[in-house]
Amino acid sequence: MKINRFAVILAASVGLEQAPAVQAADPLQPIIEVHEAQANVGLAVVLIEDGVVAAKTYRGAAVVEHGVPVSKETRFQVMSVTKAFVGAALVKSIGAGLVDLDAPVATYLPDYPKPAADEITVRMLAAHTAGLPHLGHPDRKAVYVERYADAKAALAVFRDEPLIHAPGSAYAYSSSNYTLIAAILEEVHGESFATLLKRIVLDPLGLDATAPGDVMSPTPGLARNYSYVDIWTYQPADYLQEVPTWDFSYNVGGGNLVTTAGDLAAFGDAFLRPGLFTDAELAMVFAPLDPTRSRWTLGWFLNDSDRGERFLSISGATPGVQAGLMVFPESGISIAALSNSWGRNSAGGALVIDAVREAAAAQAAR
Repeated sequence: MKINRFAVILAASVGLEQAPAVQAADPLQPIIEVHEAQANVGLAVVLIEDGVVAAKTYRGAAVVEHGVPVSKETRFQVMSVTKAFVGAALVKSIGAGLVDLDAPVATYLPDYPKPAADEITVRMLAAHTAGLPHLGHPDRKAVYVERYADAKAALAVFRDEPLIHAPGSAYAYSSSNYTLIAAILEEVHGESFATLLKRIVLDPLGLDATAPGDVMSPTPGLARNYSYVDIWTYQPADYLQEVPTWDFSYNVGGGNLVTTAGDLAAFGDAFLRPGLFTDAELAMVFAPLDPTRSRWTLGWFLNDSDRGERFLSISGATPGVQAGLMVFPESGISIAALSNSWGRNSAGGALVIDAVREAAAAQAAR
């Protein structure tokens, strides 16, 4: 759908709710510059340092057609950032003795197809070394219109597909891994992933704006998604497209959450000190799962900064969605950046990876 006629509305909406003018010393300047260079539609960024919001900005439009500005209440789809929340629920389940990282899938889901159920362990799933196939856009067109009640139901998308390599032998990113983890968590907790996530992660942290996406029900404050990139061919487009509403319930563990920038930064902040997690649980999060094959820990990439600081990062994308979260324990910084658009030249993570990392470094240097 061409929406050039909304250009004037979009330009006007940018001024409806703005953070104070950005100064040269503002740590969020790198993110704002990339946002503007890409001509993204909306942007929300929150940086928490030592448990306190140290910087934030809300820019552009949440809904172009109606001139709705991005605000602190705007909820965004975050796609693969969902995996960090699955990881958090997994950490708590391991800590409670309900899940063993080195137990095979068959321990929890005896009906899962063999031999995969006997050969794939929970550790392999979390590290993306299990060999499960990844269903990427646009190959997932058929499942965008299907409804899956929970993670166990969503296993139907890939459970009968052949593995792409022997379990544990190589790294291959796949959202299927985290949907299978979510199904295991449903089994051990005896409730849906949405319910258990709310009970053991979201409610304890007061993350009231975070929930699985549900296209069957109105989601208050949810941003619409837009793209200057063709949503099927990935070729640059000369006009802004509105991205269709897709059902991501098939990807419940890999990319179905919606949240605000404030909730997301607060979630990251929970990994900076004991609280939701014990010291032992935090140690698990910051330990590599398979150092020779994977940079993944429990729901996150485990990285080292230019300053030699080990930190957590996770990003998510699909047409019209850019999402990123980074957590720096030594600096005490959690920073979340969200956009409801693929702007011009937006491939490669410049907004939610590179610029977020620069912003965190700038804040740490203040």
